[in-house]
Amino acid sequence: MRLECAIESCPCGNRCCNRQLQLGATLEIAVVDCGRKGVGVITLEDITEGCLVGEYVGEVMGREDAQLRSQLYRNGRHFYMMQNSADGVIDATQIGGRMRFVNHSCDPNCQVEKWCVRGQERCGVFAIRDVAAGDEITINYNFHSFGGEVRCSTYRDLLPV
Repeated sequence: MRLECAIESCPCGNRCCNRQLQLGATLEIAVVDCGRKGVGVITLEDITEGCLVGEYVGEVMGREDAQLRSQLYRNGRHFYMMQNSADGVIDATQIGGRMRFVNHSCDPNCQVEKWCVRGQERCGVFAIRDVAAGDEITINYNFHSFGGEVRCSTYRDLLPV
């Protein structure tokens, strides 16, 4: 887990560059129809590697509450839950931001990073390589850690074997 500076204790003051989540992402992004994948997020401007794309926000709950909530969602088509710690989950299904619509890819251009910001765990989506305007923002959901697998919806699925 990474640690963001607090402006009052950082010697750089207002010039500190280690406060991305506190300052928030300023990139132009859009939630769009992505065909068979449902909705997704695209960038409307070029993104540089390492840049904060957005924060994954929602209702924070323990694992037991998350399991009960997932039972409520099981008949629904979409739900947006992300494990943020060993016993914590962020449920963005009913209350959340645009990062909940980021789709999975086996070859993602972004990743989720955990940060400690003023004593609270927060999850940011950061570019792991340069991303061109118009490209879809993707992350690896890492479903293998939950005992399942996910079929990748990247262009590789369309290539003959």
